[in-house]
Order: sequence, then structure tokens, then C-alpha cells
Amino acid sequence: MKKKKIFDCVQMKWDIQKSIDKEYSDVSDAQKYKIIYEQLRIHPIFSKYLKKSKIARS
Repeated sequence: MKKKKIFDCVQMKWDIQKSIDKEYSDVSDAQKYKIIYEQLRIHPIFSKYLKKSKIARS
């Protein structure tokens, strides 16, 4: 018998994605990506990774 997971990262991903979709439901996809990119760009931790990513270079 399978053990019940205490932490399910797939479920967490779905929950976060659903929350983001709800938060940005009234804006276009292009505008949503610009807002999220800007939030990542100024974030003290994530900005370091964004600078190394392909997204930042394109």
C-alpha cells in the first residue's frame, strides 16, 4: 500500500498556477508576463537567477 504524501509538489505547482491565473485574470497574457518579469527582476533572490536565464537574454 502506498504511503500518503505529506508534501505534494505537483499539487503545490497547480495551486500556485491557479492562484496566479486568478490574480491576473483581468489582464492580457502579454501584460501578465511583463508584470511577472518585472516582479522577478526586482526580487532580491530571484533576480540573480533571472539574469542567468534565457528569458533575460531575449
